[in-house]
Amino acid sequence: MRGPKLKKMLILAGAVLALAAGTAPAAQQNVIHLSGNAWETGGFPASFAGDELQMVGVINQIVAPLFWSPTIYSYTYYFRDLISLGETVYGTTRVVTYDGGKFSLHVDWLPSNADYGVNPPNATSPSTFTDGHSVYLEADVSNFILTYRQDVSSGSFVGELSFTGGNAYPQLQSPDGWAVAAHIAGVSPVGYDLEVNGIIYVDGPLAVDSDTWGGVKALYR
Repeated sequence: MRGPKLKKMLILAGAVLALAAGTAPAAQQNVIHLSGNAWETGGFPASFAGDELQMVGVINQIVAPLFWSPTIYSYTYYFRDLISLGETVYGTTRVVTYDGGKFSLHVDWLPSNADYGVNPPNATSPSTFTDGHSVYLEADVSNFILTYRQDVSSGSFVGELSFTGGNAYPQLQSPDGWAVAAHIAGVSPVGYDLEVNGIIYVDGPLAVDSDTWGGVKALYR
């Protein structure tokens, strides 16, 4: 494995190790914490070219100066259109590269109606994760790589995010330079393939305009 792919795998390792330790390198600022479940066309493993990976779940924390109000609203997310380019197998480790991808973060009133159900897509998933009253953030996904050790049923993934819209979009100093990284495990509700626990982070100075925090709050009044 050489060149850009090796570089990406090294980035993945660093991001996931930081996540595991509950800390981040000085230049990495964890802004959104998420958890949920994922499934791939035909099941995973294995991953075949053309399979689509999708994920739904809940937002557990959004760090200031991005505003959130978890006592009033629920926050959910949806990853989709991640198209497998096929996998490379190294012993018991599978490495999958995906093309494209979309991410959206949704806001809804409490109590949350988010329901994973079984064997997605189903009557409640992904629909109850996307039926909020507004979209908080939207992004295009790129350079998404998943690594999975089948012998221990766990792994990680990393991808780059470029935000394109949503209520909180005007508060971002830059829509680029963001990434998502997560632990994954082969334990999840029936019909799902992977459990997900991860972060959305930015490198460098926090890419949010703190002077407009009040403007973000006003979006939800």
